[in-house]
Amino acid sequence: FPSHDKDDIQNLIKGGVYLQARKREFDARQLGLAKYQFASIAFDQSLLLLSQDKIFDHANMGTLPNGKGGFLLTDATKPSYSYDASSNLFATYLMMDQNFYKKVRLIYGVRMESFNQKLFAIPSRNDTVNLNTNKTDFLPSASVVFFYKAEMRFFEASV
Repeated sequence: FPSHDKDDIQNLIKGGVYLQARKREFDARQLGLAKYQFASIAFDQSLLLLSQDKIFDHANMGTLPNGKGGFLLTDATKPSYSYDASSNLFATYLMMDQNFYKKVRLIYGVRMESFNQKLFAIPSRNDTVNLNTNKTDFLPSASVVFFYKAEMRFFEASV
């Protein structure tokens, strides 16, 4: 919104908005192999002597043709292997840029940032983490420029 005064004073107002939203749902799985053995089925110990390229063959899973047990794919996933999280950032700014008689320029304004972060996790059987963090900051700034000659300027800033 520029404006001009009859006394050679110029004003410019600027503003803006920023929004960022992120969400994450993380789930990990822990898979492993166990010995396939039950009350009437004994594990075939000779499988442990096979080379790496043969030990994990599909034919060595479950009940084997010889009636013994092979390997069993197990899922050892725990609730602690997952979490839900989100973060939201909202920011806005307002700035004024003023020129006075082509000799002095004032630039000043403020930025407001509001941040929210949430986390839900179960690190152990008897514990849960449920965080909801909010933080708001106001960040002012100002600077002044003095025009001494067309090719010379003095600048001072403050944050």
